[in-house]
This record gives sequence, structure tokens and C-alpha cells, in this order.
Amino acid sequence: MLQPQAIASQGPDFSLLIMGYWRLMEWGMSPQQRVAFIEHHLSLGITTVDHADIYGDYQCEAAFGEALKLAPGLREWLQIVTKCGIATRARPEHQIGHYNTGKAHILQSAENSLRHFGTDRLDLLLIHRPDPLMDADEVAEAFMALHQSGKVLHVGAVRAAAVTPAVFAGHEPAGDLAGTTKSAAGWHAGSVPAVAFPADGLVLSWRRRPV
Repeated sequence: MLQPQAIASQGPDFSLLIMGYWRLMEWGMSPQQRVAFIEHHLSLGITTVDHADIYGDYQCEAAFGEALKLAPGLREWLQIVTKCGIATRARPEHQIGHYNTGKAHILQSAENSLRHFGTDRLDLLLIHRPDPLMDADEVAEAFMALHQSGKVLHVGAVRAAAVTPAVFAGHEPAGDLAGTTKSAAGWHAGSVPAVAFPADGLVLSWRRRPV
């Protein structure tokens, strides 16, 4: 049986192996078969699942949620990770694929994911890809709002080391929130080198330095 491991000093605790659901819609499973599949990897100690809003042309989260509705007790054994920040042409309102890490998009994506999974919280919400046009203030505001509401327990970014120095150049931590956000909502980055992040994660609330 695999034992969970803390990915940062403030958490969360995730299983050493993570079950990815990117291709869920290609597996041809019924909702009942999805329940059995989830139960099987839980029995192996694989309790953390990886999703993204765009997976399966925006269908995977809801398909996973169908299984959880059939067996709601499974939710308490799972850590749900999902991602946002990409808009694809699978939705007709998106004429071209693009990144969107604006506050409104992050908040709406999180609400959609909560509804799809049929849960009241996401264990970890990640920005899916480095966005060269990211506004760090908007990301911080969205993440803080979601964390303070209890809807998102931890936040972070995929490939954070590549984007952080550029995105946060010209920013500094907001001192009035640094003491609370660092322990409660650190910016998790997995195995990101120490040069990119302090050991306990990056404080999420930032203010832009005058130019």
C-alpha cells in the first residue's frame, strides 16, 4: 500500500502515484465501471487524481463526477487536483485557442469544476500552463478568494519554475498577508528548484512595484 506524502510543508498530502484522467473519455467506461476503476486504484493507495477543465473537450470532470454521484463515499478518500487557464476551440465561444489566467476566468473555472465533480472543495487548483500575459495580481486575487471561501484548499502552477521569474518580476509580496497566506495557500510547485521558490512555496498576494 502506498503511503501519502506531503508535497510542501503546509500540505497537501498526496499519494506517491497520481491517477491521471486526461484520456477518460477514450476509455469507453460506463459510470459504474468508472466507480470500480476508482475503487481499484484507491485499494492500491493511489488516492490523488489529476484532472483539468479542458480534458476530454471539457467532458472528463463531469464524467468523473458521475461516478462520484453513484458512490459519494469515495470523495472522502480522494484528493482532487484540477487545472485551469487554457481556453480551447472545443467550446464554440472560443474562436481560437488561447491562455486565460484572468481573475474572472479562474473563478468561473473553479466553480465549473466544483459543479462537475459534485464536491464542495478542490484539493489543489493549478494554472495549467505558463501564460506570458499573466497578471499576477489577478491570479493572486482569484486564488485568495477561492482559498478563503474554502472552495480550494491549495493552489499552484504547472511548470511554475519556467514562468515565475518572468511573471513576478516587478512584484513583491504584500506584507500584510504574507504571514497567513504562506502557510495556508502556498504556491505549490512540486520539485521546482529552490532558486525559483522558497522552501514553503510562494506567497500568493503581490503588489506591483512602481516603475
